[in-house]
Amino acid sequence: MFGEFLRKYYDPKKIKLLALGSETLTSTHRNRLKTIYPNAQIADLYGSAEIGQYIFYPCPKIVAEEKSWFHVLQPPLIKAEIIEGELVITYANNKAMPLIRYRTSDYFEIVSNNCGCGIKGPIFAWSGRKGVDKVKVAGVEIKIEDVERVFNKISHLTGDKYQLHFYESRDESGIKIVVEIIEPATVLKILPPENVKETIINHLMNNWHLSSTAKLKDVTDRGLFLTPEVKFVKEFSFKSAKTKHLVSHLSENN
Repeated sequence: MFGEFLRKYYDPKKIKLLALGSETLTSTHRNRLKTIYPNAQIADLYGSAEIGQYIFYPCPKIVAEEKSWFHVLQPPLIKAEIIEGELVITYANNKAMPLIRYRTSDYFEIVSNNCGCGIKGPIFAWSGRKGVDKVKVAGVEIKIEDVERVFNKISHLTGDKYQLHFYESRDESGIKIVVEIIEPATVLKILPPENVKETIINHLMNNWHLSSTAKLKDVTDRGLFLTPEVKFVKEFSFKSAKTKHLVSHLSENN
């Protein structure tokens, strides 16, 4: 939306820096931004709503390498730890409610203990937010990075406003996938909705890799998943403050 507005009143080629936060910057999203803003460097920032500011940042070297890697901003952060993959932080600037070893539900890994830029301390790499950027379904970890990659190839049909819901089927064995798509008005004026739905389903079945060896069609043939259902909607059935493409309605032990 912002890109469309900017192109109308300004030259996107003049943008030199994009500082992003709040949502996961996948490689697909990064490449899309590079197409719109070809001369801009992209700085991925990480912040916590509980703290109310950014606490991880990239140095110029990381920005140039186009990685979602981070240095710790000290102060205000006293300590950043990784416990079983989850980021745990200690922050005491808020005297009324200090956060002591606070579990963020965000997942990182330490990729290095030093950086060529000269800043001391570990370098953290983003792994995703549990229940938002990845969900576990029938023993398979569904990652937003993989989902965006497969949907990007049919963006002319779906746009970027889609939401995947995972349910336990009451009538059949296997996981039911419902794909909600905010109605792409232009496409539906040209093509019959049922034809568009069929094209989307065929693409997902044959191009969505759930593992290095299995596509969605493979696990559907084995009875683990059902053929996806596509719905064009005015608004998503699951609403949240941040964009959420993956919604699991499964029990925790699924």
